[in-house]
Amino acid sequence: MRLKFKYDEVKDRTKPKSDTEKETEPETEGVEILQYKTISSNRRLCFVQQDGKRKALSYGYLSSLDYDPEESIITLEYTTRHVVTIKGTNLEDLYEEIMHEIARVIICTDKRYEETEVEGDVSISEINIESKQDN
Repeated sequence: MRLKFKYDEVKDRTKPKSDTEKETEPETEGVEILQYKTISSNRRLCFVQQDGKRKALSYGYLSSLDYDPEESIITLEYTTRHVVTIKGTNLEDLYEEIMHEIARVIICTDKRYEETEVEGDVSISEINIESKQDN
C-alpha cells in the first residue's frame, strides 16, 4: 500500500488528460454550458451575457427554479433578491442541469451566430439579471 501525498496530486494534475477527462473550453461562437465533474459543497452558477458582463451566484442561495416550455423561459430566484431570466430554445436540458446543480457557466449566444446553431441544441438568446431592492 502506497501513501498518497500532495506532491502526487500535483504530479497527477500535470499528466495529460484523456479525451473523457478534459474540461471543455468556452466557445466564442455559440452557447456552451460548462459543468461540474465532481461533488462540491460550494458551487456557483456564472451567467455570461452577450456584452461580456458576468454574474456568478451561489447555488446555495437559489430558492426557486421555474421552466415555462411554452414561453421557453427559465426563471431563477435567489434569497439574495436576484432574479435571473433565461430566454432561448430547447431549454429543458439546461433546466435539468441547473436543478441538479451540474451547470457551471451559461453563455448567451452572440446574435451573429444564432443562424448557425444545430436544431435541437440549447440556444440562449437572452440572460436578464435583476436585483430586487427593499421598498
